[in-house]
Amino acid sequence: MAKTLTSIPGIAHYPHLNKPDTRFDADGTYHVKLRMDTDEPEVAEFIEWIDAEHEKAKQTFIEKLMSDEKKPLTKAAATKKTKDGDKPYVYEEDEDGEPTNMVLVNFKMKAHVKSKKTGKEFDLEPKFFDASGTVLKGNRKPLVYGGSTIKVAYTPQHWGSIKLGASIRFQMEAIQIINLVTGGGSDNADDYGFGAESGGYVAPEADSMPKSSHADDDDDDDDDGTGDF
Repeated sequence: MAKTLTSIPGIAHYPHLNKPDTRFDADGTYHVKLRMDTDEPEVAEFIEWIDAEHEKAKQTFIEKLMSDEKKPLTKAAATKKTKDGDKPYVYEEDEDGEPTNMVLVNFKMKAHVKSKKTGKEFDLEPKFFDASGTVLKGNRKPLVYGGSTIKVAYTPQHWGSIKLGASIRFQMEAIQIINLVTGGGSDNADDYGFGAESGGYVAPEADSMPKSSHADDDDDDDDDGTGDF
């Protein structure tokens, strides 16, 4: 499974794309979860494909245990030892802990790797492309925040172990930015789970907002920078 594939667009959820995350791995990991709606036929088909590859990964690991040179197992024993590993997606849950139709699909890239063949160590980072397909490098590479709409180029990989089970994972290679959210959170209420509420506060148009009498009163500003924001 070495072919690079491209995801359908999704909403970036807690992305670490500009700088590797070192909380659980000192070598660092780039990662992003794409939020998708399984009510969309394309997404439902994608999840079905992941489930099928998950089963293939389990079968591949069973065959590996059966062909072990030191201690081959029977098919029954190998099947019993092969557990379900974590799939690269989870369903979001509602406030009652029930799964919703929204899934989060996980893509990762190790920031620092060592070749098993040569022992050579090198650093990796995902490539960035804009919506037109232009590669973004240096200071043209924007900060990608949660709420951005992106696509991910990835390599699917089967994996398996006695302890963790067997499944499929997605090795991230590059991202394409369709709609960028940067410099803070999204301005889309839907991204935070806020829908329209009838009978509540509705902000007036900007031009009709009264100007604060203190807006330009810089001489009396005693702010020492120790506030909450």
